[in-house]
Amino acid sequence: MRKHWVIFITSLMLSHFLWAQPVYFNNRYDLGNDHVYTCSASNSIFGVSGGYIAAAEVDSLCNWGRVGLLKVDSLGNKVFERKYGTGIHSYGIGIKALLLSNDNNYLLAGYKDSALILWKFDKNGDTLWTRTYYDTLYYLSSSTCQLTRDKGIIVVGLAQEKKTGLRQILLLKADSSGKQQWKKIFTSSSNDWGYSVDTCRDGGYIVGSGWNNAQLTKIDSSGKMIWQYNYSSATGLAGGVITTKKGKFVFISAWGTVHKETGFFEVSDSGKLLMSNHYNDTGTSTGPSTLIELNNGHFLDVGQVTDGNTVDGSLLLIDSTGNLLWYRNYKKLKAPNSQNYLRDVKSTLDGGFIASGFCIPSAPDTGKQDVWVIKLDSNGCDSIGHCSSVITSLPEKLDESENVKIYPNPNNGIFTVALQVETGGTQIEIFDMLGQSIYKRELHSAYKSINITSQPPGIYLYRVISGNLNLISSGKFIIQK
Repeated sequence: MRKHWVIFITSLMLSHFLWAQPVYFNNRYDLGNDHVYTCSASNSIFGVSGGYIAAAEVDSLCNWGRVGLLKVDSLGNKVFERKYGTGIHSYGIGIKALLLSNDNNYLLAGYKDSALILWKFDKNGDTLWTRTYYDTLYYLSSSTCQLTRDKGIIVVGLAQEKKTGLRQILLLKADSSGKQQWKKIFTSSSNDWGYSVDTCRDGGYIVGSGWNNAQLTKIDSSGKMIWQYNYSSATGLAGGVITTKKGKFVFISAWGTVHKETGFFEVSDSGKLLMSNHYNDTGTSTGPSTLIELNNGHFLDVGQVTDGNTVDGSLLLIDSTGNLLWYRNYKKLKAPNSQNYLRDVKSTLDGGFIASGFCIPSAPDTGKQDVWVIKLDSNGCDSIGHCSSVITSLPEKLDESENVKIYPNPNNGIFTVALQVETGGTQIEIFDMLGQSIYKRELHSAYKSINITSQPPGIYLYRVISGNLNLISSGKFIIQK
């Protein structure tokens, strides 16, 4: 009997150890094995039971004649792929176009020729229904979609006048069966592109749009405009607009005219700009992609950064006050002119992130444009102890008290703490970004050398307290390897 208990406990400990290990993969998927010239590009991903599912644009001649679904397991192995469309029509999908429906099936928003289209698929990717929405005056296409508080679907996109070519904001509301409840086209004197949407606490919607400047539009539950404002410092589309847990609105956009800076903006329920921050050399010339709010109140922005003909996928972690915690970039293809785009990101059950997009090869990289899916840990690292990039923008004062100095900063995990106060009973404690204490020691002298090279690269927090437990200093430092 005792032997059985030993086996059981050992198995339980081993399974816990294996479960606790972060999972990494960085994979490229060809969704068209039937044709040598197939191209594919993922614009949306989320976690499902046993793995992840991504939505993509697919075509045998790279003309985007079909859409597709790709399911992979938790280790990145392909489970199935499905393709929809005949190839004689032009199909496409927007950013963050795939949803998990309230009955645990899949919803996908896109367009077919000049019409908007919604698909519903079961867990195996088989079609349950399709709904197509036309307009006699406008060409319609979708950018993104969201589930609504009444279990319906809201789609934001583009309505382009057939006669003049003028672009306007499209907003379409459907019930859970795809039946159209209302459609609104918000006209203006300039070109506007409906890019992102989220639900609001009052049952209405917030829409991110723009072209040369970012614009937000607040809509009530019936589709009536409440307010609309432009934000001049945001020089691109209002991407990834979301309603935060605090009831505010945040979005991302290009900043400046070079478009190599990412801007992060917070807006009140009435449209007043509350905060704007920007981060150097993190932006993209092709517009922002997706922004999500994490459980700890931080925000994660996914997109890409360009350097000449090279494009790398990128992630930015931003705290609730707009400070950039870390910025990293990623690639699957490594040739100088190959391009790696990320379009969507989600949190995963192991505390990490899953991101999807597409990669375009240039010699010596081979093949055609493929779906790209990358699994990262909670620090945005793409393998154990290795993060693909360094932090390029942070608050100017990482250690915020003249009483304490940490140097060098950044460091490789070995650094010195210098005190300008009495050291009797003084202690330093260091935390990772999850708030877990990883180091605690008493400081017996004015200078203390610390070695925490066992920790992975990232941002770390510290606090220094006196012998009577009063806070002397707190701040941040960086480990780079």
